[in-house]
Amino acid sequence: MYKLMLCLLIVLSLNPVMATSLLFTKTGGYYTADVVTTASNTLNLTMGTIAGAAGQQIMITKVGIGGDSRADSGDNIFSAACGAFNFSWAAGQQTNAATYRLAPTTPSGSSYGFTYQAVSYTANIGEAVTITWVYHYDWDACFTSGTDILGNSYNDAAYSVRVWVQYEYIGTVPEPATWMLLVLPLLAWIGYRGRK
Repeated sequence: MYKLMLCLLIVLSLNPVMATSLLFTKTGGYYTADVVTTASNTLNLTMGTIAGAAGQQIMITKVGIGGDSRADSGDNIFSAACGAFNFSWAAGQQTNAATYRLAPTTPSGSSYGFTYQAVSYTANIGEAVTITWVYHYDWDACFTSGTDILGNSYNDAAYSVRVWVQYEYIGTVPEPATWMLLVLPLLAWIGYRGRK
């Protein structure tokens, strides 16, 4: 029983690592992905959010770009923002300013894999993080194909770029007094069961 309770406490303390991946494409001169806009280099389009969770913080640990951001296409620039941080990442042929400059996407025919950057950003408790497509230049009919580092498979349409964000929810650490309120009854129950 002791071992079971210890395993349960360990499992409850683990935080799953997740990744969100959004696909942005060019269709007939328009950029599409939930929001449609006419072609423009400076986009500043909010494309999605990582939802906040009560009592927890979102911690972003890695970002990536896949598809049409090779050495002779792009740039594509994305950003992640909330009250605690605002940073951007770019990949492609240009030298536009961004917090992080990723290597160009790697080819396999017309399909391209992901390029990644390790980061460390933590949102405020309960706060959502907004993902924005900041800038695009020069489609070259490329797309994302293959698997990401977490084993998710992709095979997108031509003229597309995929932004990738790895994150996890981290809980606030209870104060020692709170732990005592949780653990003491458990220990008392285990002691009582052991005497029977």
